[in-house]
Amino acid sequence: MRQPVGWIGLACLAALGCSSTVTDTRSSRDAAVDAPAEAVDFTRPPPALNPCDAARIVDLDRVGLATGRGLGVVFEQTNAPEVQIGPTAGGACARLYRPVVLRVRAPRAGMLFVSLPRQLAPTAIVRARRTERCDASNAAIACDAPTPYCVSEALCGELLGAVADGQMVDVAIGLETSHPRGLLVTPGRVAVSVAVLPTLPAGAVCDDRQGLSLCAAGLVCNPRGIGTATARCGHPGGPGDRCDLVRCGAGLRCEGAHCVSPLAPGARCIPRSTTARCASPAECVRRGEAFVCALGGSEGARCDSSNADGVGSCEPGLACDATDSCSPPGNRTGVCDATRACAAGSRCVPGNPARCVPPGFAGGSCVREGERLTCAEGLVCARSSNTVCVPALAAGAACEVDNLGGPECGPGLVCSFRRCAVTGAAEQPCTQTGRQQDCVAPLTCNAYRCSLGPGEGERCTVRGACRPPLRCDAWVCRTPGGPGALCRERAPRCDEGLGCSDDRCRPASAVGTPCSSDPSVCTEPLRCSFAYDGTHRCYAQGGTPCGRGCAAGTVCREGECVVDGRCERARVADSQPCGDGRYCLPASDGTLACLPSGVLGGRCRADRPAPCDQGLICAVGQCVPLLAEGAGCRLDLWQRGACGSGLVCAPPDGCAGKSGMCAWPGAPAGVVGRCRPVPAPGTVGGDCRRAPDGAARCDGELTCDALTLRCAAASTTEACVPPTAVCPEGTACGPEPEVGLRCVAAGANGQPCRADAVRPCDDGLRCGAMGCAPVGREGDLCGAEHPLWCEPGFECRSTNTPPGLNRCARVGVEGTPCGGADVQTCERGFACRGAVCMRALAEGAECVEGGPPCESGTGCARGAVTPRVCVPLLSLGAPCLDASGCGAGLTCGGRACVPLRFAGEACDPAARRDGCEEDFACEEGVCRAPGEGSACANGRCREGTRCVRDQCVRLREPAEACSPTDARTTCRDDSACAMDVCRVLGSRGALCRRGPDAPPCDDGLRCDVVADRCVP
Repeated sequence: MRQPVGWIGLACLAALGCSSTVTDTRSSRDAAVDAPAEAVDFTRPPPALNPCDAARIVDLDRVGLATGRGLGVVFEQTNAPEVQIGPTAGGACARLYRPVVLRVRAPRAGMLFVSLPRQLAPTAIVRARRTERCDASNAAIACDAPTPYCVSEALCGELLGAVADGQMVDVAIGLETSHPRGLLVTPGRVAVSVAVLPTLPAGAVCDDRQGLSLCAAGLVCNPRGIGTATARCGHPGGPGDRCDLVRCGAGLRCEGAHCVSPLAPGARCIPRSTTARCASPAECVRRGEAFVCALGGSEGARCDSSNADGVGSCEPGLACDATDSCSPPGNRTGVCDATRACAAGSRCVPGNPARCVPPGFAGGSCVREGERLTCAEGLVCARSSNTVCVPALAAGAACEVDNLGGPECGPGLVCSFRRCAVTGAAEQPCTQTGRQQDCVAPLTCNAYRCSLGPGEGERCTVRGACRPPLRCDAWVCRTPGGPGALCRERAPRCDEGLGCSDDRCRPASAVGTPCSSDPSVCTEPLRCSFAYDGTHRCYAQGGTPCGRGCAAGTVCREGECVVDGRCERARVADSQPCGDGRYCLPASDGTLACLPSGVLGGRCRADRPAPCDQGLICAVGQCVPLLAEGAGCRLDLWQRGACGSGLVCAPPDGCAGKSGMCAWPGAPAGVVGRCRPVPAPGTVGGDCRRAPDGAARCDGELTCDALTLRCAAASTTEACVPPTAVCPEGTACGPEPEVGLRCVAAGANGQPCRADAVRPCDDGLRCGAMGCAPVGREGDLCGAEHPLWCEPGFECRSTNTPPGLNRCARVGVEGTPCGGADVQTCERGFACRGAVCMRALAEGAECVEGGPPCESGTGCARGAVTPRVCVPLLSLGAPCLDASGCGAGLTCGGRACVPLRFAGEACDPAARRDGCEEDFACEEGVCRAPGEGSACANGRCREGTRCVRDQCVRLREPAEACSPTDARTTCRDDSACAMDVCRVLGSRGALCRRGPDAPPCDDGLRCDVVADRCVP
């Protein structure tokens, strides 16, 4: 059944080749004469070439025709004006080359859909864009990116935004390229279809896999529909809604499986909130007893404590603590823990409690002075780590060679045979164990004797044994970077005048050096390559970057090292630069020629409105002449010409069969064909004709192929192959019992869908896996035995009337199940309570806590007259009567919504809601953190306790038992665990440290630096 023409179908216009409405009456050669030679204002093309001139615009309502794909047009790209149009000032999208402007009037409100031909070349595609300005003096495209969209497997294109009923829209169709060196374009016949797709109502099935849905304004394609796992159009999610069920509304983002509102830096926040979270890059961090949104590096923000000195990425005055958070340094007692970091440079040394040690003191980092690492008196920088100061042992003291973190032999001493001894002089014995240096510099330990080591060219056995600056390379001492020395592409590098080849430094080779007998004579960045004279020579490789420098005789062009003016190698990368604006391209004799852009055979110029010189056209990236009828033509990449208007490069044997499609069966690339006239409209292979009613028509029994807008023979008795099959009007390729795939009647109830049409089924039917089926209403039978699509808001569900039958039933409303295994949801105005959808109370309705819920965005709060009513949730600072009316993270205080109260802030213990944050308690009018034995509140505990393994534990008093390794028996900050007892700092036997901020020992006691204890 044929639908009214309107927009249902394609319009075929022999545009720009056979219609005076849009055709440039001059030849392409003449058009090129007026083309600007230099770059111009692309929004103001010359009047004679302006695609928005009234004589050039294609009015589809006047000259178009229709098929199932919508309205369409066919034009010859070679006859389009040779200009480029771009966006208005400030636009960032690519320009369109050889544009054609289509003017269309929307027959209904919906989404503008354009179906384009396939990509023409690896980097050049036909692109459609709505125009921003289009008149006799201006032509500019809009930069709103088109959204790919598929109506079906056989009908894909792009959505160009919404249109209103009757709105006039101009669409520019042109060639867009991403190639950095030219417009890789294949001019020729282009068929484009245009349609307006109607939008979908709430509850309609939609496709959430595509970038843009067809849901009506204000609706989105939610991943889960009401009561089903099928995506359906619905309202966007609000704060706290599950974003695996709905798409978040404007201004919200999906995080932690919920739609959340973004909070600005400095705002108070609640960790892991399901309604509001800090906007990136801020994060919700602890600052004192509160949580705020902080930017990176500020107090409470995350950092990397594994960095040197624990500084991480914190702001000045802050340090990275054990929880990888930026925090102020520890106090004067030097205690450091998960919430108190050490000052920059100090180390947190384990203990009970752990304490900060400044650089240079026992347990602290070594201090670098030039090339030396030093420590305070009586300490030495540990050889085992080179980072920590440890007690220094005297000569004769017992020692260990590898004593990680323990005392080591002092300066000038080495651990020899488990005793500290003086370092060795020349020819004295030495030990080759560990990282210690037993010999006095510049002596080294060779064969267990201190000596200067072997010289250049002498044999070596140990790395570092050669005399400085020699290096032991392949058991021989060599000068680094010298002839024969080891080298790499990056490091170590060879000396000046030398180059790296086969990992050895050799005399640098010049460009063109013969290498047939020995490819290793070519040094980086040159390689041994095949030359035109049949020999092998050293040349720069295509794509060799200039970043590491170019070899002698080469220059940097477009980031590559090349030989200026020459194409040296027989096998060259596509369009390798060979000079300023020149590229290596195949010449007619099969060799490579260094050709400037724009000339015959040269690269097309991408920076000019006329990419090629006069009389030439850009085809597959090269400037080629337009060929006349009968001229030889080729379809391979490096073709030497393009057939002119009205001609096609046909194979020697002509076009294939009834399809009218010109094919080259079995022909190798480069086979020469002939430029032949395009078949007459209405005949096999010719353009479809426009009938008086605007429909696409062909002669006799021929059918118009909606994809190509060419006439082809189609049969209902021959086999077809979806989705590209061409079937007679009113049919589609589908299964026929006992015979297989055939063109069968389509679009009616029970028939296959029209796969390549914007309206695949007749009015009142919907396309699905089983073909076209009617849309059922509530109570209609549905299911496998009763093919039916339930209308939006209804699902096909089993019923008990009678048992076993399925009927269309309303879902998501009062009394229907929700929250089940398939994560069913309720419609707007209903809420899921006890696995059943319950009608939500509207704003202003009376409510009680625990009763029917208020609708989304409202809460049950005390009203001015009635006890409680549903009111909109209030924001920060809004007047309130009680906490139930305030939004998430807020409470009612002083008759205004304020943030929840934190530790130390006043609260009302008599109130039903005291206003303290979660896990805090209101005691004696003050919010207090959890105490001993309680779970920590996001790492926080009451004063006198500390959070250990997510539980608040009491700090031990002096003289109480403790364990240096048990964090649950941590001593007070002014004490330390010594000999299993908490001892006050400075007392006898207590911990002591040397340093500017370290607490001193009591009178009559001194700090034993080796034992780190206060002793008499």
